[in-house]
Amino acid sequence: MSQKSQSLLDYLVQNEPSFRKARLPALYSSFAAQRTLNPDGYAANLFAWRRALAKVAKSGLAPPPTSSSKPSLLVLNTDERLVSAFETKQYGRPLSLGLVIKEAVENKELVPLRQFLEQKESIYSRSWSVWGLAGWVLKTAGVTDFLKGSGDKVPKGQFVVVENVEGAGKAFGEGIKDKEGRFERTFTRAHFAKVFNDQLVEGGRELSDTDMDVLLVFLARDKQMIDYDGKTVKIRDGEGEPEGLTDEDASIAQLKELLASLTHQTLLLSKRVEELGAQAKEAVTKQNRVAALAALKSKKLAEQTLEKRYATVNQLEQVQTQLEQASDNVQIVKVMESSSDALKSTQRPKVGGV
Repeated sequence: MSQKSQSLLDYLVQNEPSFRKARLPALYSSFAAQRTLNPDGYAANLFAWRRALAKVAKSGLAPPPTSSSKPSLLVLNTDERLVSAFETKQYGRPLSLGLVIKEAVENKELVPLRQFLEQKESIYSRSWSVWGLAGWVLKTAGVTDFLKGSGDKVPKGQFVVVENVEGAGKAFGEGIKDKEGRFERTFTRAHFAKVFNDQLVEGGRELSDTDMDVLLVFLARDKQMIDYDGKTVKIRDGEGEPEGLTDEDASIAQLKELLASLTHQTLLLSKRVEELGAQAKEAVTKQNRVAALAALKSKKLAEQTLEKRYATVNQLEQVQTQLEQASDNVQIVKVMESSSDALKSTQRPKVGGV
């Protein structure tokens, strides 16, 4: 039994009320027969395990798809490693974990990842079902045979934890209440991930790339809170703004990401200038003329680069102000055209020495 396996159960005992120590023998047993013999006990065990799976996924403690990959908080990876992670010397292996996952899939509490990402219909649609996607997709994922089976074998696959996605979606909704203008509400996919990555799950835990894909699809398709085309994200304003994304939205998103990147570069360069100044002073104190001159030369180059970055940032901020004041796409196009010279000079320059 590994330390991580023990810590997984310990985490649940400490954080999930339905995983009280007195209940662990029942939760680790094979309880399929209770469906008819003790329906209430069966339902209680299913509820406890579903809560547990959602909680361990959101905690980042569930085994990731590969040993080197970042833990997913919204997607549960199910295979033998998940069973082993729950195994303990005292209680053994959870014998009904496969049954729990099967029931959760049938109740749309867990959704096969590929199906979730590819299906056009909302998961909240009455006609939606785990069988709604083309059969070959489910068969490829191994879900069809799993759902038709009667055993407790845990399927090998990835499942979206709907409870966790809904929680992240709720946190997102609460975090965007103050975003009003079109510029504030528009992002590239990469910039969106940087801004919101650590704001949507308690404890500041960061979402994986797969989590972010799931969340963006959920917000666009199921909650209709954003428009998203795989590259550009726009938060809907809820005030009659036309749905869908335009070329202007893509341009705004790229400009916004570039401005954020250059602003970050100015911070790094400012810090670099300070460090080089301190190095020069230290070299003078030690009467090391060569080192002092080298530091001063590097400092001057960094200052020149910093000055150029500040000038570019200032130009882009002026464009930003004009875009925020533009009331429609026609005005936005005019602003972008009139600012073309400024935009051409900002081809994501590299920051030397940083």
